[in-house]
Amino acid sequence: MDQPGALPGRPGGRRAPHRRPASAGARGRGRVRSPACDGGDSGAAALLEVSLRHAFPRGFGLDLDFAAPGRALGIFGPSGSGKSTVLRAVAGLFRPGAGRVRLRGRLLLDTDQGVFLPPRRRRVGYVVQDGLLFPLLDVRQNLLFGAPRRGGRLGLDEVARLLDLEHLLGRMPRNLSGGERQRVALGRAVLSEPEVLLCDEPFSALEASRRRRLVPSLHRLCVALGLPLVFVSHSVEEVLSLCDHVVVLDAGRVVASGTLFSVLEELAREDSLAANVWEGDVVAGAEAAGTDSELREVRVAPGVSLYAPLPDAVSGARARLALPPSAVTVLRRGSKEEAARSEQSSARNQLAGTVVEVSALDEGVRVRVDAGVPVTARVSTPAAAGLGLVPGAPATVSFKAHAVRVLRGAAVGPPPAGEAGFSPDEGAACEGSGAPLRPR
Repeated sequence: MDQPGALPGRPGGRRAPHRRPASAGARGRGRVRSPACDGGDSGAAALLEVSLRHAFPRGFGLDLDFAAPGRALGIFGPSGSGKSTVLRAVAGLFRPGAGRVRLRGRLLLDTDQGVFLPPRRRRVGYVVQDGLLFPLLDVRQNLLFGAPRRGGRLGLDEVARLLDLEHLLGRMPRNLSGGERQRVALGRAVLSEPEVLLCDEPFSALEASRRRRLVPSLHRLCVALGLPLVFVSHSVEEVLSLCDHVVVLDAGRVVASGTLFSVLEELAREDSLAANVWEGDVVAGAEAAGTDSELREVRVAPGVSLYAPLPDAVSGARARLALPPSAVTVLRRGSKEEAARSEQSSARNQLAGTVVEVSALDEGVRVRVDAGVPVTARVSTPAAAGLGLVPGAPATVSFKAHAVRVLRGAAVGPPPAGEAGFSPDEGAACEGSGAPLRPR
């Protein structure tokens, strides 16, 4: 019986040629980006290449193709878009009617050739929403359940330290919080020594405060161990924090695929992946950022500068920045709320502007502000009404400098040490390759 979180196997297979995404988007959009590159120029295999066709009852079906380089791929989309099914096909837990899957160049599935590598031979770690811990084993025993019997490259002590589990090793699963159980599930998957870690919305069942603490733990783990990641999520914040490439699915089809910056830029006005994206030049060094030596001033438009964590940047470097709408505070300018907030706020970035659009979302309201650059915030419906946030209203937007994600791109390097993102060892010829920050 295959153990949860550990799906060991062995390599094999040839590289497949790059295939373009499906040509038809969902909901009639029909807008699709090709992946930024397929890794062919660099001589390194893509992290993941997928081509799937499958018809389910009640009309839903998969009809998709994508190839993604890099070290951390996000598969993003709304509920029911097919994200988890794609990941299960990669793990070998779902057999499509037709398709092909290659993971780091290894052929896992090819229905035309009759190839189906069983889950236990795929060398992937697999973590789902419910960590599926063994209830009669303590934390130490759960962690070691997937480890090689004769000892492996990774030690229990190292993984426990990286995931802050050292004080929990003797505890039973029933005495763990939801976040602690998910950390144990991550550790068990990693101790199986996979070549790639597959995560299927591992934090979605947790409250927001716990999710915010766990995302850095996962990032730290993958960076420290050099472990590639394929991460399924419907949270833009998680994708921004963990991934360098992203594939967006809707109704079983690819609607966008490429580097994180290119996809965010294309879908900036879409409900599904609404995020603030900016590009600009570093114009000042640490002296302009005051006491925080990691911050640099980035001019993103004439007369508009933002502060972001870029400790290694030099004046003249090009920077690409992103920020989830949930990290933005928006208040009506001149209101009592703004006056009180401005006295207490530690946010380094504060911009004055005008509300240009207010639109309802499934949860809350999206407010777009023209502040010399477009800024999008997500607020609750009562807050938007109470603050008088309507088109034409004067507004102030604010957000912390350390909430800004520094994206890799053609002219921007990897994020600062300890910040989100992965050092790209593969696919180095494509955009997002992590070239050093440099003047243009």
